[in-house]
Amino acid sequence: MKKLLSIIVLGLLWYNFALADVYELKIDLDTSEKTSKKIIIKDGYSSECRASLKDSNAHSVVDFNFYAINSELKTEIGFYLKEQNETVGFNVTHLTQINQNGTMGKTKFLSEEWVGKPEEQAQLKKALKPYLIGFKQAGKIMFDKDNRRPEYGKSLKWGSMGKVNYDPKKSLNSLISLASKMVPSNQRAQLKKIFNHVKKNSNMTLSKEYIGHSVIEGQKYYLIRYNFIIDYTGDNYQYESFMKQWYFDQIIFVHAESGMPTIIYDIKPNTDTLLNHRMNCKVFKNKVLISEISVPKLLKN
Repeated sequence: MKKLLSIIVLGLLWYNFALADVYELKIDLDTSEKTSKKIIIKDGYSSECRASLKDSNAHSVVDFNFYAINSELKTEIGFYLKEQNETVGFNVTHLTQINQNGTMGKTKFLSEEWVGKPEEQAQLKKALKPYLIGFKQAGKIMFDKDNRRPEYGKSLKWGSMGKVNYDPKKSLNSLISLASKMVPSNQRAQLKKIFNHVKKNSNMTLSKEYIGHSVIEGQKYYLIRYNFIIDYTGDNYQYESFMKQWYFDQIIFVHAESGMPTIIYDIKPNTDTLLNHRMNCKVFKNKVLISEISVPKLLKN
């Protein structure tokens, strides 16, 4: 079980139409559309994503569900542990306003709900509190413009001209804030010391770019590459090993018609890879299933 918890915590193609392996994914990548249409989350659509991580007789389940209703996006994040026919965990809900121009407004926390026997609630909340804090924070920043998802309400330009660079230290500060809330209080000072040392002794870049689109089982997906590189130049090999966990080189699949976020493919492994590559996402239109996508499926096709 501890192993499962630790998992949770923690060029361009120049052909107009390429039938090739894209970072080992067996998909067709179309780069002829130099600029995407505005990516907007539309009412009536939803995506429901689940990852299951097994370890001997126990396993955990993580849900990321999105529902667009009346120009608002409700995000539900669930974390459940299943062991010996018992299920315990929590579900946190956030609400993000969808502005008239398609951009995303501020996100507010709505509620938390615990799953498990009433007599186990106190012990459960104490054991899972760090993970609850982490998922609350994740839901709050999920649609910030410098996050890995698209900047909604705007078109994506293809290739190097459309590459958007962000302040990597700002993103790292967000990671520091999140991580410090999820570790015991007696470890926070050391964690901040590590991050501050790395910030002073690293070359960092953070970028996001549209690399094309793919039609998968009749549904179009925009592919966005999110790249966060930390090139550590210091002489502490332990810090260097630690920071490799925070290196992101990912492709995010966004359902074009609805704007719904779906799977994430890690080009280079990091702490999120196992979770991301176990994630299966279903997209619904007015509660009718129209698409299902997962990394294992795209690797096998």
